[in-house]
Amino acid sequence: MIKLQDLTVGQVSGIIAAAVFVVQILVPIALPVILLGLLRPRSAAATQTAVSWSVIGRFLHSSLWPLFVHADSAATFSACKTAIFAVFFKGFILALIAIAAIVTPLGLYDGIIADGNPAATVFNYIKDTSPMGYGTPPRILDTTWSRLCGDFLLVPCPNDYNNATVINNNTGIYTDYEADWYDSRIPPNVVDVFQSGIADLEQSMSSFFDIQYRTYMRTLIDDKGNGPVIDNATARTVGTYQPLSSMLLNDDVIPIEGLIVDMKNGGLGFRNHSAPTWRKYGSTWVEDITFIVPETVCVDTNLTLDFMIPRTQTEYLTADSEIFRLEITDRGGFVNLNTTYPAYQLGDVQGNPNLWYRAYRAAWLRNAYTMAYMNVTSLNNGTTGDRSFTYLDSELNKTFPLYFPSGEVAPRYSIQPQSLSVVTRFGDYLDGTEGVSNVSTIGNETTTFDFESTLPLYPNPFDISFTDWDSIDTLCRGQGPSDLANITHIIAKCGVLNGAPRRNDGSASILFDPGSSWTMPMYTCISTAKATIRTVKFQFNGTANDLSSLKVISSVEKTYPDDESKPLWGVEKSDMELRNGGPLWGIVSEEKAKTLNISTVRSESLYLPGRDATIKWQNLPAADFASIALQMAYDTGSVPTTQNPVDYSGKSNLAMFKKWQELSRDPSTSAQILNLIWTDIAANLVVGTKGLHEPENAKRKRDGEDTSARRTPSVTSYTRRVKYHYAYGIPAFFALALAFATLLSTIYFMIFSGAKPSTMRTFLQHTSAGRFLTAQSSGSALSHTTHSSYAPPSQQDGYSNAPTKIWLSGAGKHEFALGPEGWMKNAQGAEVHTAKGGANVSYAPVARS
Repeated sequence: MIKLQDLTVGQVSGIIAAAVFVVQILVPIALPVILLGLLRPRSAAATQTAVSWSVIGRFLHSSLWPLFVHADSAATFSACKTAIFAVFFKGFILALIAIAAIVTPLGLYDGIIADGNPAATVFNYIKDTSPMGYGTPPRILDTTWSRLCGDFLLVPCPNDYNNATVINNNTGIYTDYEADWYDSRIPPNVVDVFQSGIADLEQSMSSFFDIQYRTYMRTLIDDKGNGPVIDNATARTVGTYQPLSSMLLNDDVIPIEGLIVDMKNGGLGFRNHSAPTWRKYGSTWVEDITFIVPETVCVDTNLTLDFMIPRTQTEYLTADSEIFRLEITDRGGFVNLNTTYPAYQLGDVQGNPNLWYRAYRAAWLRNAYTMAYMNVTSLNNGTTGDRSFTYLDSELNKTFPLYFPSGEVAPRYSIQPQSLSVVTRFGDYLDGTEGVSNVSTIGNETTTFDFESTLPLYPNPFDISFTDWDSIDTLCRGQGPSDLANITHIIAKCGVLNGAPRRNDGSASILFDPGSSWTMPMYTCISTAKATIRTVKFQFNGTANDLSSLKVISSVEKTYPDDESKPLWGVEKSDMELRNGGPLWGIVSEEKAKTLNISTVRSESLYLPGRDATIKWQNLPAADFASIALQMAYDTGSVPTTQNPVDYSGKSNLAMFKKWQELSRDPSTSAQILNLIWTDIAANLVVGTKGLHEPENAKRKRDGEDTSARRTPSVTSYTRRVKYHYAYGIPAFFALALAFATLLSTIYFMIFSGAKPSTMRTFLQHTSAGRFLTAQSSGSALSHTTHSSYAPPSQQDGYSNAPTKIWLSGAGKHEFALGPEGWMKNAQGAEVHTAKGGANVSYAPVARS
């Protein structure tokens, strides 16, 4: 049902036009009735002057009553063709105009349009009043960047202030420093190089050193026992992780304090938010923003974890778990495994990191090792001479239990039914199946424990051990602790995503009813992160002059006209191993890049180099936060951990669980889960500090100072205008075309066919009812004897051509009585000769002088 508040201005205008049209029809129908009543209040006949009958005839015949009562003037089809055309054309164009009058206003609507050309303007900081802004501490003005390198011992970082010699001998590993303390500061020339590339880019672009930790603390690190004192025992700033708010259920691109958070596809844009002066109808502009986005690929292992929900309390007590009968089901992961080992070379990692192949190889190795562990097939064994895949003890949908006959769950491995989990241990689901003995022998002493021994659930004839499972992670990530910190070794995290359980019957139920059967897909995934530039369109609109009025209209990858216009990315090149630290990176200029030993690549994006970083160690968030967020994302489980205090499994949030259940149906959408979790963690971890507004701590500008160096984008302001949907104007356009054609025809007939005003006057006088009456009266026998008493000579024969003023002063004043009985009386009441019904009327009225 349409309510008044749902109507637009155009619709109201159309309704008014329709109402006016109806009134225009009803009033001309009603007025002739009123006139008729006024003419004949008491008698059956009406007596009026000849000119009155002309006016009355025009009024009556121009209404719809001739059509209603089938009068002579409504007998259109009996008239000549010219009259028929004129009558129907008039009716058509009047109907078209009526339709246009109703339909045309429907196209009107209020529109917001650009108010003039875009122009540069001043930007002002806008505050975030959400929990993300409320809980973000202010920036410390004297914060210095710090960098510490070393695994067991501190060692000099590339291009730092420290000079030391690493000594490795029989007594151990030592570091001999020339100074008494370790200097963690990053030299200004190094900072200058890794932010030199944005000098020629837009003011909105952020560099490596425009990224800070969202929360931080002051700390002292004293390594006197193993090395020198850091920063001469001076307290310094390091990052911390204290989550403020989760945005996982917001399917949108959201501006928050210091960031643009893409919760559609994953990614962070770094921007200290500002906006132009508030306008009533808003303003828009476009900026190039530095983004760091996650990139994940998942591959289906074609194995599932299947389980049931206990039906009785006995089953709960026996299982000591929320599930029972946990099994691996072969959905093709064993029976259809390709027997060829997927070997490949990494090649150009920045050009193509080949994430899908890495994830596929991890899935292949996990399935192959699992098959060997369960003796489903054989693996190559140099000692026994066994060859790989010589037999296959599986078939499609065959199940392999993960519980012992005496119980219904594995002793150490269990899952939560209402949660998604991501783990980095590729063989974790076989935990506990190796059995346990209650006898322990240490030296000559044998100890028997008070529990029952269990035999291994599977024979493991090929001695698959944790070393084999760990090798999957190394082969998937493509790096190890001993690899060098350079552009070829990108941050990466690999693991297994156990999807949110769904019912085996295929339904989308999220109710874990007793006795129901559930399945969980298992995917091997790899995730990394890359820096890129996106073109973001903003809109600042609303009643509040804060961040809630800032909207992100679009966010797309920046396009470049040619390769030379793409950014030049630089990555520190050194002989330092990844175990000791990761390299610096950033957009660099060609001139500055030559001053340090760095690798460069001109590309739309850069896969971030690095290693598994540690928080609370150094103040270098741009180098560490992406790796830290990946580690937390791959630690998603049923219970929050110290490392990741937020529960992203869905167990404590049913809406999140339902979202994961929908996304984990397919490997490609499952990758989106990890991207979104990474984005949510990273948004709580870092902020961008660069904006278009004047920094709060900037000095007051001096008179005459040139501020053009602050390049702000051109802003388009908007205003309200009445706009129109042209489809509603079709009837009006057609009516205008016909009106124009009618005008041209009128001009033509007036010039070339004699349709002049004088001719029109003649036809009007000859078709006037009053002239007809006086002309007929003047032509009668009686009138010939008495015409001198009432009619001028110009009116004596037939229709009078006398001017209206002359006719009105003479015959036009004579009265005639007309009635419905077919007779007519003059003003004296004498009956005149008529034919009843009006046919062949002949009469001889006696005129009154």
